Parts: sequence; C-alpha cells; structure tokens
Amino acid sequence: MDDRNGDALLLAQAKARIRELEAENADLRESAQRYATLLSEAPIPILVHADYRIVFVNPAAVQAFGGASADDFLGTDVLERIDPETRELVRQRITDNYIKKGHYRLGNNRYRRLDGSLFEVEIMATMADWQGRPAAQVIFRDVTEERRTRDELRQSVEKYRLLAENAADVIWTVNVEGELTYISPSILKLRGLTSKEAMAETIPQTMTPASYAEVLRKAEDHARQGGRDDLHLELEQYRKDGSTVWVEMVIRPLFDASGNKAGFLGVSRDVTRRRAAQEALRQSEERFRAFFDNVEDMIYYQGLDGSLSMLNRASSFITGYPAADFEKDPQLWRRIIHPDDVRDADDFFRRYPDGVPYYEVTYRLRAKDGQTKWIESRMYGAKDTSGKYVGYHCIDRDVTERTALERSLVEARDRAEEASRAKNAFLATMSHEIRTPLNGIMGMLQLAEFTELSAEQEDYLSGALTSCRNLMHVLNDILDIARIEAGALGLVTEDFPLAAVVDPVMELAAGEARRKGLALTATVAPDVPGILCGDPGRLRQVLFNLVGNAVKYTEAGAVHMEISRLPSCPLPGGVSLYVAIADTGIGIPEDNLAHVFEPFTQLETVLCRKHGGSGLGLSIVRRLLSLMGAACAVESREGQGTVFHLSIPLMPSPADLSQGNPALRPETLQARILVAEDDPVNLFTIMRFLEKLGHAPRGAADGQEALDLLRSEPFDCVLMDIQMPGRNGLETTRDIRSSTSGEFDPGIPIIALTAHAMSGDRETFLEAGMDAYLSKPVEMEALRAALGEVLRRDAT
Repeated sequence: MDDRNGDALLLAQAKARIRELEAENADLRESAQRYATLLSEAPIPILVHADYRIVFVNPAAVQAFGGASADDFLGTDVLERIDPETRELVRQRITDNYIKKGHYRLGNNRYRRLDGSLFEVEIMATMADWQGRPAAQVIFRDVTEERRTRDELRQSVEKYRLLAENAADVIWTVNVEGELTYISPSILKLRGLTSKEAMAETIPQTMTPASYAEVLRKAEDHARQGGRDDLHLELEQYRKDGSTVWVEMVIRPLFDASGNKAGFLGVSRDVTRRRAAQEALRQSEERFRAFFDNVEDMIYYQGLDGSLSMLNRASSFITGYPAADFEKDPQLWRRIIHPDDVRDADDFFRRYPDGVPYYEVTYRLRAKDGQTKWIESRMYGAKDTSGKYVGYHCIDRDVTERTALERSLVEARDRAEEASRAKNAFLATMSHEIRTPLNGIMGMLQLAEFTELSAEQEDYLSGALTSCRNLMHVLNDILDIARIEAGALGLVTEDFPLAAVVDPVMELAAGEARRKGLALTATVAPDVPGILCGDPGRLRQVLFNLVGNAVKYTEAGAVHMEISRLPSCPLPGGVSLYVAIADTGIGIPEDNLAHVFEPFTQLETVLCRKHGGSGLGLSIVRRLLSLMGAACAVESREGQGTVFHLSIPLMPSPADLSQGNPALRPETLQARILVAEDDPVNLFTIMRFLEKLGHAPRGAADGQEALDLLRSEPFDCVLMDIQMPGRNGLETTRDIRSSTSGEFDPGIPIIALTAHAMSGDRETFLEAGMDAYLSKPVEMEALRAALGEVLRRDAT
C-alpha cells in the first residue's frame, strides 16, 4: 500500500512538473514569439548570424541591404555584406571582441547592398541564443547622411578657417567680457604683431586715446539702440613700431541659441591709403572750388534744353543776377541775351538737339544793370555713361573791353591803311612827276655827251649826270623803304650769270674810285658757280650799296670785294656765297656799330654834310638780305676801315647763259622800234637814244596812235609809256596781246617805259603782257640791255 501510495505520489509530482514545464515552454514560446515579432517589426535593421551564417533578418534590414525578401539573405555569409577592402579587418575585430567580451561594436563601416553599392553603417552586436544555438544579434544604424553632414561641417569649418587665416582683412572675436578670443594672422601685416602678441593686448592698448573714446561713445549709442545691428567704426590703431594706421572696423554682435549675446565678431581693414586719397581729394576739391569761385570767367553747366546750373560766383559779377536765379528760372538766360543774338542761340539748339563735342560763339547779353556785354563762350560737350551728349560744360568770358579795343584797333588799322594808301598814292605821283622831267634832263645830258665838248663842258656834264643819278638813288631808296614797310617788296627767281651782277656794280663805282685815286678790285673764287638762280636785281642792289658806301667813305687806300663759296648751305642742294667788302676808310665808332642798319642813321651830322646820302642804304641792305635768307655782320675800327661779311644762299643753275645768237646781238641788229610816249621831251630823248644805239625808231603820242602805226608798219619791238592820255599803256598792251586781226604780230616784244616805280608796278605790267620793265629816268646802257634781252628772247 505504502509502495503504491509512494508511486502514486511520484507520478502525481511528475505530472505536476510536466504541467509546469509545459507552462514554462508555453511562456518561452510566447516570449520567443514576441521577441521574433519585436525583431521583425523593429524600424532599425537587425540580423542574427550563427557562425557568420545569417539565420534571421528583419524587413528593415532587407530594405537597407536592397533585398526583396529575407530569403535573399538567410543562410548567406554575413561577411559578404562587408566592403571587401575591410572584410578581414572586421572579421578579426568581431572575433576578438566576441570571444573576449561576448559583444562587439563597430563604427563607420561600409557595407554592400545586393546591387554592390556601399553605405556607411554603425553596428552593435550581442551574444544570443538562437534555437539552442549560440548566435550574434546585430543591430545596424545607417550613418551615411550623418557622415556626409559631418564631412560637410568639417569642410565648412576648414573653409572658414582658411578664409580667416588668409584674408587680407583682420578677423577677430571678442567674448562678452571684452577679451579677445581669436585674431587672424593678417594682424601681422596690419599692425606688425603676431596673433599671439595681439591676443595679449587689452582693447585700450590697441588704439589712440581719441579713437578709444570714440569707440566707447559709439558703443554706448549702439547699446541704447538695441545693440543688434552692425557697428561701423573708423579709428587709429598703434602698430608695433609705434606708428599708427587708420582702420575701418565692422563689428557684429553674436548670439547663442537662446538669443543671449555671446560676444562679437569683427573685421578690420587698413584704410590709411583710402583716407590719404580722400584727404587729397578733399584738398583738390577745395582748390577746384577756390578756382571755380574765384576765376573771372563765368563757368556753368548748360543742358540741351538751354537751362543753366552749377554756376560759379563770376556769373553774378558778369550778369548781375545771383546764380540761384538761373537755376530757379530756366528761361532767365535766354531773356538776358541781346535780342539780335537770341535767334542764333535758338538756332544752335535746334541744329544740334543731340549735342556736339565743342562749340565756340560770341554773343551779347544785357546785365541786370542794363549794360550790354560781349561774351565769348566755349562749350564742351558732356556725355553720360552711355556716351550720349546730355549738355555742355561752358566757360564764358566777358570780352567787352577787348571787343571795344579790337574795334578801335580795326578803326586805327583802317585809318593807317587809308593813310598808307594815300602815302603810296602820293609817292607814286611824286615819283612820276619827278622821274618824268628827270628823264628828260638825264636824257639830254647823255645825248650831249655824244657831241663835241670841251674839257670844261665835259666836267659840267659829268657833274650834272652825277647829281641826277644821286637824286635817283635817293628817290629809289625812299620808294624801296616804303615797299619794305608795306611788306610789298618781293623777290624774283631767275637764272643769271654772277658776272652780270658783279661787273655793273664795279663799273658804277669805278668812276668815283678813279676820281679819289682808290684801288677798286674784286675777286671770285674758282669754285663759285658762274650761273646761279635767285634775284639778280636785289643782289646787285645790295652789293652796289655796300661797295658804293665803301668808296664814299674811303678817302685813300683801297676797296676790295671778295666772293667765295661756303662749305654748307641751308638750302638743300644750294650754294652759300661768302661776300666780304673791305675798305680802308674812316671806319665806324664802336658805339655806332649796333645802329648802322637802322633807317636814317649816319655816322655824324658833319659826315652827312661831307659825304651826303639819305641814311637808308644799309637799312635797305639788311631788309633785302633778310628777304633772301642771308646774314650780314660788320667789323670796323675807327680810322682804319670797315669789313662787311655776307652769307647769301642761292641755288646753282644748269643753264648756260654764256652763248647768245650773234646775229641778234644789239650791236649788229638794226631794229624798227615803236616808241609810245606822250611827253615830247622824253619822246625826243628815247628816240635819240635808239638812234645812237643803231636802231630805227618811230614815235607815237598815245596808245591809239601806236595801234594805228602797228597796223600800217612793221616793227620789231615797242617801248610803251604807261601813263598817256586817251588809251594808256596797259590798255594798249592788252589790245595788242588780244588781237586776232592778223594786221600785226600780237606777240611783239613790249617794254614798259614809265615813271611808275611803286610796289606792285612791275608785276602789274608783266601780267598785262609786257616783256620787260624800265623805270624813268632811263640810262642808255639799261635801254641797251633791255632791248638786247627781249630781242634775243623773241628770236629764239
């Protein structure tokens, strides 16, 4: 019984235990089911592997690894999900940590998705029992975005660090206690301090007392206004060497996440040069303003509509109106323009509505006090940034006084010109009236030399002719100086033999030299060209004046003229002649040398009485040489003599003037010559001259008679007086040259024979068609030369 009871008791206890175990298993299954459900529904990737084989993977993990279902991963090696480059390293770390600690944690590892792409994860694994097997439960956290954000933050920090440390401006921070917490390395360039040295300073030590006081004042104002906006300062800071630098600061308050002030961020910039430039600009503007407001000219800006602005103070002085009146009333300027000039002003703005670069105009305006003023205006076009004209910068000058002066000068000029014309007319008349009777006197005297004369009579004739010639020289000098003063004395350019200039000069002076017993000589160097190109008449006049003076002022000894060639010439391809005229005469006092070329200047009054002359010769010489581009110098010793040095530029000529036509030389040619002259004495004289020269003359009392004779008789040449009654010489010459009747040769040589010898006469005669020009009184040798020239020219 006891045995049965004991067995029953054991059986009952076993059953009870079985029921307890079944209940525990049920709880375990329920717990496992809940755990499995928890793992499956967890939002984070979880997998379980046993011996590195995946035995569980939740949906989040399937999604993270790019799978379609858990089957894509179950039974696979968990290490296949690790980046191959770090797989062995991770395996070793898992084994070491798992064995030693029963868990492991790996951060920032790259895992592979099924498509091969990588992503950053952080894992945490613990030991677990999986269906009675030891396993590792692994929880994954995708840190790809976190890693990217962290990298971007690091890059951003590095970028701003580089900017701060390499910026030209100094960047610094200050905490709420006013202590420097950072300052960029560029402080070295700004103040000569390292960042460490600058960090050791207190703020008052960094700047001048005046600047620190300004900082405190502005900081207080900034705080009163809320202290949240940027604070702008410009102050003077100390450099390490004690010098100062002007710094522009921008200070921005910093706030923490709670909105509490955490300090300040500042940027400092060196503005020393800018302040110096600003100061220079200010001074320049002051100088410009001083000039602008103190210049006597009216300066202003004028728009294309005619309105005025930006007027200086001179505008008030000139117009009488304050500058502000013109800006308030755009039409004021137009109203004060003289009524006769308003139309021109309006026309200008109508013609150039789009503006012009520059315009200059003179107009009149009526000042406020009623005075009319002449204004000279210069207008400079002003453009906008697009290059379009928008107005004018104008400078107006009051030229009222100048205009009045110019008018008076014009009137004076007109009066002077009228007086000059009257003088020239008087000189022309007097020349004509003197030369006409003088021609008769000299002609008769020259004809008388062909008669039988006693020695006493010859002396009388010679003296009379000398006096006539001296009178002619005075008259010619007066006419030449009048031409020079009027600027009407010109030069001709023609080929000439040098001998044709030198020989007549020496011949004319030879008589007086023989009378005084002087040795008169001339030498020409072999290298001087025989034929030259220039004005032979004026060159002859210069040499005659100088040689004649030398003979006149030399009582004993010699007069010598030397001509040679200088090594260089100012004319390209030209020849510079050096002419020296030396005498052993009375000389010129040293104090008179500077005045010998002035008009009407002679040595002494007593000398003038002794030697005669008008005192015009050397003045004419100097002016003629100036016209020719020549130079003249004089050296003299009183009582010993004088030397005139000339440098005369001429051109060489290839012409050969040495050969003529022997058959046509005047000595062998008897020509029929028509003489048109209204004065009976002059007509008689010229005809006798021609007869003595071997020609056959025929006389006509006026131009019409000369034309009639040309139609009825053949002639080789015509001597034509200019001033004749009825048809004058110019009209008669034009009739001859324009004739087409065939009754006479319209190209017959015509020589002007006249007492007119004023400026422009020669040119007038040649333009009328005359071939040559002889002024009265006529010398027989001059008549011979002129006839020979025109007859040879006509024959060729």
